[in-house]
Amino acid sequence: SLGENAKDQIFYLYAAYFLVSAVTFVLVFIFMRAKPREAPSLGAEVKKSTIRETIQMLKNDRNLWKFVSAYVLVYGTVIALGSEANLLFKPYGFTDIQIGICAITMLVMGVAGSILFSIYLKKTGNYRKALRIIVILSFAIIVALEVWLSVSAALGVTIIIVGLVGFCCTPIIMLCYDLGCELAFPMGEAQVTGILNGSSLFFTFLTTLIISSAIGFGKKSDTTIVMFTFMAFILAGCILFFKVKIVLKRKNLESGKLDS
Repeated sequence: SLGENAKDQIFYLYAAYFLVSAVTFVLVFIFMRAKPREAPSLGAEVKKSTIRETIQMLKNDRNLWKFVSAYVLVYGTVIALGSEANLLFKPYGFTDIQIGICAITMLVMGVAGSILFSIYLKKTGNYRKALRIIVILSFAIIVALEVWLSVSAALGVTIIIVGLVGFCCTPIIMLCYDLGCELAFPMGEAQVTGILNGSSLFFTFLTTLIISSAIGFGKKSDTTIVMFTFMAFILAGCILFFKVKIVLKRKNLESGKLDS
């Protein structure tokens, strides 16, 4: 029967997940070192702050708070948009397969955008300019998506715009992880990325929960209200990003501009 076939397919899917995960874990456990034999840079040799010192740093560093809040507002909103895309696009007549194509396009273009912005950042080293370009493009493309859904919502152009959402918004991850480690130095890299990632996911959870309860989904008007809410969050994040003071503490230490 159809139900039995579905159960078998789900079983094989999770069995494949388990097999890949188990093999990956074993390979990492055997071959991956905890750290290189020699420190790759001067900054890597500096003793990282403890949990207590990290909490104290977060309490006192307003610039870091601005940075974390801006990241949460921008990227947390993008995650919320991606997680609710099915409900947001359904009122415009998109099928599950069409929404899936949009999602895949967004992922692929996100990887491409991250690679290109990484190359740009490596060549220029200008974090401020790269950050401002990314957040402005992120806000502009989210506005363009809402405008297009309201005007036409034709599939071809929608796929292109959603792909540009991935291209413009995804690079903020790699940029903010790297910049966050600079701003929060000597806080450990794992602590910085954990704070950014955990905070944005918690914001996404709260946002989707509140929107689902207060606004709901199912009508074009609901999608419009949700999209304007997302635009407001991203705009607030852009403003905060523009107010963040870019201080490359780790790079300054390595160039001799900070005391160790």
